[in-house]
Amino acid sequence: MNARGKPESSQSRGDVMQTAIQCQKPLPSIEHRSRSTGIVAQEIVETLRARPHFVVLSDIAATEDPSVVRKLVQAIASLPAGRPALQLARSPRITCDRVEFDPLATLVEAERTNYSRTRKAMALHTDGSFAQTPPDLVAFQMVRCAAKGGESVIVSIEDVIAGLDEATRATLSQPMFPFSARRHSVLWRTQGHYNIRCYKNQIDVSSERKQPLEPAASLAIAALDAALADPNRQYRIRLEPGEILFLHNTRALHGRTAFDADCSRLMLRVRAHASCLV
Repeated sequence: MNARGKPESSQSRGDVMQTAIQCQKPLPSIEHRSRSTGIVAQEIVETLRARPHFVVLSDIAATEDPSVVRKLVQAIASLPAGRPALQLARSPRITCDRVEFDPLATLVEAERTNYSRTRKAMALHTDGSFAQTPPDLVAFQMVRCAAKGGESVIVSIEDVIAGLDEATRATLSQPMFPFSARRHSVLWRTQGHYNIRCYKNQIDVSSERKQPLEPAASLAIAALDAALADPNRQYRIRLEPGEILFLHNTRALHGRTAFDADCSRLMLRVRAHASCLV
């Protein structure tokens, strides 16, 4: 099965694979088909609200021009909020940057990691985990993919929760985990739905430089690591040029496999607060 839930030959779409859980139904995907930005944005939001909280948009020009993805993210961020009171507390700011190899990134040690600009594998994480309020929406537009490796790895919040017992969930819901300068909970609820912020390396570095984790917190993080490491909970997707991956940033964790040292892989990353996803 390929990353769109369709049969593939051994020569198509690289080494993309799905586990038994993912093969039960196609992975969410949408075709742009030159439709209006507003219609496509609404369809993306409806898909992101449901498990597994990500969708791949295809039929986009393979270009370094970020105008299409920026317009879509702007349209999503402008949709009405489910809870208007939250909309007032959130910034409409949209950020856009290039994610490509930077040889200096591996030389910098910081609490705010630079792994996205290395060729290393990236652990499952939340973008902006150190922020008071992480962005709700992250989009990755593939411009140039690696010949080998560089697949996106995603785990939905429902699959995370299913791998944790009640005591672990309760511990992870306490604001006792260091993310750079602040301590936050890993899990929290909005409108009855679990959300997650996680970046294991950031927690480890912050704990080493400041205050070590309490024993209960260490055990909870270990249990979370074990749940995330289970390949049966993971979706793996090889994005091709002309595709955009949209993620609900607090309902799905994402990571990446390592990729070849001699490639020029390039993605455009756009992040925003979107109250319609709260």
